[in-house]
Amino acid sequence: MTLDLHGLRLRGLDDHLSRALLDLLHDAPTRLLLVHGKGLHSARHGGALREAVLTALAEGPAASHVRVFRTAPPHLGGEGALLVELDAR
Repeated sequence: MTLDLHGLRLRGLDDHLSRALLDLLHDAPTRLLLVHGKGLHSARHGGALREAVLTALAEGPAASHVRVFRTAPPHLGGEGALLVELDAR
């Protein structure tokens, strides 16, 4: 399963990500490729979306459903994506 966050604004990210993960858990996938991009088009802010996604996964409302996450391998997006393992608890 892939969730693409390209173009998403930082405002409301926690709620959007939490709802998306809960919807995915309802359909029973436990692994997810979460694409956030590398921040190449936001030179002023760098990887602001990436940083916000990392924080949301670790500390936001969705954190209780995240078992582990890591940077995706190069063929799946490298620094522009995360592999996320979900926990339905």
